[in-house]
Amino acid sequence: MRWLVSSSIFLFSCFSFSQIHHNGHAHNDYLKNHPLNDALQNGFTSIEVDVFDVNGEVRVAHFPFFLAAKPSLKELYLKPLKLRIQANGGTVFKEDSTQLILMIELKRNHAELLKLIHIELNAYRDLIDIPRGKNKRWGPIKILLTGGVSADLISSDELGYFSIDGGWGTLKKGAHSPAVQRISMNYATHFNWKGKGSMPAEEKEWLMNTISQVNELGCELRFWNMPNKQVIWEAFLKVGVHRLNIDDYYAFSEFIANRAQ
Repeated sequence: MRWLVSSSIFLFSCFSFSQIHHNGHAHNDYLKNHPLNDALQNGFTSIEVDVFDVNGEVRVAHFPFFLAAKPSLKELYLKPLKLRIQANGGTVFKEDSTQLILMIELKRNHAELLKLIHIELNAYRDLIDIPRGKNKRWGPIKILLTGGVSADLISSDELGYFSIDGGWGTLKKGAHSPAVQRISMNYATHFNWKGKGSMPAEEKEWLMNTISQVNELGCELRFWNMPNKQVIWEAFLKVGVHRLNIDDYYAFSEFIANRAQ
């Protein structure tokens, strides 16, 4: 099955945005009716995609079934992003230099997948941000790896495309690498609060301490597996949580717009 991007060129080049927000993370974007398109239309600056290695290609999927029929990373994200950036004169968002974080979860065979992703990114190297090292330069797309990727594994990335979502273990151990740019945690592991009443005092204290630690590292803090409720979104944003996992793009975009007013 081939996924075509040509029919989306007009849409990608002509959308205007009433608001770009920096706190939402488009969870499992590839499962949406219009991957990439819906997230960008709603102003998301962080998008998540899961990938597998399949016969020398990077395929997008949540589960390892019928992978040969799944769209490729290039077809679903890289090609349309290139078209969009060209149409906007060098940026993902029209008349705005905010970078798009493309968070790629490696579902298996990390070493092999990294090689394949690197090859694909080379064809789009002018669009990819290089945040560290001798090749450091600005690009409209930042690549963030997740799925338990080791910082040691990307040490051979001479061009420096990759940054890492470090996970709870990174913070707990006090270990940090300049490559770690985000700390992601399972909401259900740390919170019993489901949005009724106020957040329990001990949970709020833990959250505040965790935010302080992450800020000291210069990272973003993200929670996944969290209830999609406005009361929780509001409470987390008020105390300084950087990224919230969002499944309902439209509800969150409306919430952010109303909050701004």
